[in-house]
Amino acid sequence: MPEDAPLTTAFIEGFPGTGKSTLAQWIFLQRGGSRRTRWYYEYAANHPVCDTRPDAAQYFTTWQDYQASLVSRWKAYLEKGIPTGDEVIFDGALIQNVLLVALRHMVAPDAVSDVLCSLAGHLRQESSRLIYLAQPDPREAYAAMCARRGPHYTATVVERFERSPYARARDLSGLDGLLSYWQHHDAVVRQIIAKLPLGCLTVDGGMTHPTARNDVARFLGWTPVEQRPDPSALSHFAGHYRSEWRVDPPRDWTRIFGNGSKECTVLFEANELYVDGLLWPHNRLIPNSPGRFNAEAWPLALALNLTPDGGRSLIIYDDAGDTGNGESARTGHHNDTTGATRHIAPA
Repeated sequence: MPEDAPLTTAFIEGFPGTGKSTLAQWIFLQRGGSRRTRWYYEYAANHPVCDTRPDAAQYFTTWQDYQASLVSRWKAYLEKGIPTGDEVIFDGALIQNVLLVALRHMVAPDAVSDVLCSLAGHLRQESSRLIYLAQPDPREAYAAMCARRGPHYTATVVERFERSPYARARDLSGLDGLLSYWQHHDAVVRQIIAKLPLGCLTVDGGMTHPTARNDVARFLGWTPVEQRPDPSALSHFAGHYRSEWRVDPPRDWTRIFGNGSKECTVLFEANELYVDGLLWPHNRLIPNSPGRFNAEAWPLALALNLTPDGGRSLIIYDDAGDTGNGESARTGHHNDTTGATRHIAPA
């Protein structure tokens, strides 16, 4: 990127389980300490450009209705503008969120591509970048993701898919039908990316690629700084907790994970902390400050509180809000250099 055009917008794309939110959060935490950085989680209730209601397609009779709503949202966002010095990170907002509605309403890929290219044409193209977390075998990758997230998650997404016009028109059902959809989805995304007027980095293997983070940082024009906390400062947090929400759960959380506070377990493994029974299985916790953590891939901050009598509580907050001690959940570093468009293949 030119010296006078630092990054303003990063779009992270890739189907579920490839690490979109994990990467978006990582950029947010790295950059947030040195610039005003906003991360719009793909299902955020206050999302400026996406309709994040569950099964949003059902609220629009035609693709034209949805397209009009989409364009209106983007127009309002772009007219408001991004303040000088700010950076915005979107995960799934430019392509996936739109394509989920379009394909399930049987809209031709070229029609979707035309709309997205038109929207992208109004962005600051010299300072906007797209990162696609790709998978060589979409069917295999999505099936593995479902296996990781468990049978309840799988049943939820399959049931939702089977109600779509796309599934009914093609007589598709079950997990196999859903895998066919995501294979088609991936092929269309690649067609759209080839047409978009934005610099793009494709990372094969998604966030499992060994150099993904460093390659993304270089592409966006800065040098990452990894913080390695002392393991001895983490191990004593392992144990059983009861969770308490101080923020509304993310969209679909209750449908997938259940209602209200839950018993959960924090594990200390390989010098890292993970939580089971609360979010995704074996969800990594990213140290923030003593007793405060970010839940990897979620816009959430967690406070692990220990009492002298051995009691334990886990409090869940908004990721950039109050964590119980007045601290922000943002940390980071930035160093503007030069980005480039490239493709990262598996090592």
